[in-house]
Amino acid sequence: MNRDVLVWHVMLWFALLQHQISARSPAPSISPIDAGSTESSTDWGRTPLHEAAEFGAMDKVQEILTTSASLAQVSAPDDLGWTPLHWAALHGDEEMASALVEAQAAVDAQEHEFGCQPLQWAARRGHLQLIRLLLNAGAPAEHTDREGRTAAAWARLTGHVEAAALLEVGGSEAEASESSKLHLYSRAGVETTDSTIEADEAYAMTTLHVAAASGHDSKIARLLGSSKSSAFSAQLSAQDVWGRTPLLAAIQSRQRGAQGALQLLRAAPSGYQADHTDHDGRGPLHWAVLAGELPLLQELRKLNLSVSDAAPDRWGRTLLHYAASNGHSGVMAELLEAQLDPDPKDRSQSTPLHLASARGHSNVVQQLLKHNASSNATDLLQRSPLHYASMFGHVAVMRLLVDSGAVYSAEDLDGETAAAYLARTPFLH
Repeated sequence: MNRDVLVWHVMLWFALLQHQISARSPAPSISPIDAGSTESSTDWGRTPLHEAAEFGAMDKVQEILTTSASLAQVSAPDDLGWTPLHWAALHGDEEMASALVEAQAAVDAQEHEFGCQPLQWAARRGHLQLIRLLLNAGAPAEHTDREGRTAAAWARLTGHVEAAALLEVGGSEAEASESSKLHLYSRAGVETTDSTIEADEAYAMTTLHVAAASGHDSKIARLLGSSKSSAFSAQLSAQDVWGRTPLLAAIQSRQRGAQGALQLLRAAPSGYQADHTDHDGRGPLHWAVLAGELPLLQELRKLNLSVSDAAPDRWGRTLLHYAASNGHSGVMAELLEAQLDPDPKDRSQSTPLHLASARGHSNVVQQLLKHNASSNATDLLQRSPLHYASMFGHVAVMRLLVDSGAVYSAEDLDGETAAAYLARTPFLH
């Protein structure tokens, strides 16, 4: 694998790991970006407009758009295919997205790996106002990514019922009548009721899947009470088109946190096997960790789901990777107390400490270092956690790593040191 391919894959890895199921962290304190060059491309084909959009620097975005941005720059993709509008959509930043759309940013730009447009990223996060904005700007709701998922499908998958409703009627709320028969996903802004919750055959979702994904506790309770033990076991094990059981759908839902999942677990018949995984190789433990749901994780462990036996998913990510990436210190403590190896490597050879350092999660960095995680472990680009902390300007994390023995002068595959990255980053916090 040549260097350019390595760079491309590792940068994609961090972009995706920074935006998993957990809500986005508040934007970090940002120092001014160098205003001297708004057109020039930085590493990985990123312009200052990309940088400003990713870090939520609305003042800098406005400055670039009003002073020197060309039409080509507004829609310019980086080496991963991400445009500034992709970042605004991912973060749910309606003000920024509106400014970019007004500057004629392409609403149908596709990033390279998954073929997702900004609308699909907004749908994955359930950003209703931003979805309306993109639809009104002409974003195609019918576009499918490389896995055949529309924005509505992503909204369904992640439990954003109002977003799914809005997308399924193309943004026209007037068309979303009772006769639309949108199953669970009733008209945007209108609460679902038990009577509107039906199985969704298009996605192989049973009624229990739909109730679990919507966080509709009363419907779940009725289904549990009306099913015989054998029938209930079969429903609990049914998988939708994404390989999710109702339990996985409930954990992923943001409608009621982990309540629906706990309700299912407590009602499950004796001997129920809760360790089904979806098509990405992630089971209840993975999703509980991703969501930062410590009580749910503890409940799953009581069912003899062993965190030590949880296999990495198809990207090679372990429970520790997900806890580290999302900054879930309570979950991390639970996992480390189970004496898990603190240095597992995913397919990019990144350890949990790499991910926590890149995100600036100092509490998690401290936890990992206390359990002897290696501060000098390197990934495919020969970068240590210190390289990434420096690259993203996380000074407090840098201090922790250096105090633990991280080599400040170590060079990565490009011959760059942590000091070199720190000198170039416009973001110090």
